[in-house]
Amino acid sequence: AAQQAETGDPLAVLAAVTDALANDTYLRELTLRGRVLTLAGQSAAAARLIPALTAAPTLRDPAFSAPITRNEAAQAELFSIRAMVAP
Repeated sequence: AAQQAETGDPLAVLAAVTDALANDTYLRELTLRGRVLTLAGQSAAAARLIPALTAAPTLRDPAFSAPITRNEAAQAELFSIRAMVAP
């Protein structure tokens, strides 16, 4: 209970991220340290991810932590996003 109060519920965070991300989005990294969530992966339209993550009730202030880059071979955009987990 003390750990959950400090970092939030990891399963709730995973569920929120899963629900928010589009089917054409793939994660290669998901890190939760304290209340800081970092996501990295690829998506057909990475710009759509910020509004989708903003709508998740367990996440706060999602923002790109690096510029979006285009992977022409995969027809996808590579992204890195950082968000805070709500208390």
